[in-house]
Amino acid sequence: GGTSWIPLTDQLPSMVMYAIGIDPTNTNNVFFGTQGIGIYKSTNGGTSMSAVNSGYPTSSTTNKIIVHPSNSSIVLSATSSGIYRSTNGGSTWSQVASGGYNDIEFKPNDPNTVYACGNTFFKSTNGGTSFTQISNGITASGRSFIAVTPANPSYVYMLQARGNEFGALYRSTDSGTSFVTRVTGNAAS
Repeated sequence: GGTSWIPLTDQLPSMVMYAIGIDPTNTNNVFFGTQGIGIYKSTNGGTSMSAVNSGYPTSSTTNKIIVHPSNSSIVLSATSSGIYRSTNGGSTWSQVASGGYNDIEFKPNDPNTVYACGNTFFKSTNGGTSFTQISNGITASGRSFIAVTPANPSYVYMLQARGNEFGALYRSTDSGTSFVTRVTGNAAS
C-alpha cells in the first residue's frame, strides 16, 4: 500500500519516467512512458519490462497513458508529438493526432468518447481513432489538463495555464462539446 518500495528499473537504461498506465482488467499489465526513450510494458506488475516502440515516437515525451476500461487491447498515449493508439495491447502504435498533448481521458462509462488536451481541447467520439478540436467557450490557449468524474460523466473540467501562471478553469456539462469559464487568472508577466 505504499509503505515500502523496491526499485524495478535498475536494469534499464538511464531514463525519466513521465507516465504510468495500468490495465484496469489485469493490473499486471503496466505501461511506462518516458522522456526520449519511448514506452515500456510490463506483464508482471512492473517486475520486468520491455520496450514496445513499434510505431511509437521514441524521441518524444510521454505525458499520459490510458488503457480502455474493458478492452485492454486498446491503449492511448498523449505525447509531446501527438496522440498514439494501439489496438493490440501496445505491440504496435499508430499516430491518430499530431501536435503536443499533455493529458487524455476516457469519458466515464463511455470509452467511445475520449478527451485530450495540449494547449486547447480535443474530443473523439470513435474510441480515439480520430480527434476534433473543440473551441466553443475556450477563450485562450495554454498548457492544459483535464479531469472527469463517474459521479457525472457529462462534466469535463479543463485547467489551463497562461505562461507560468494560472490561466483559467473551464467546465463542460455536455461531454466536452462546449465550455464555460469558471475562474480566470492573470496573464503571465
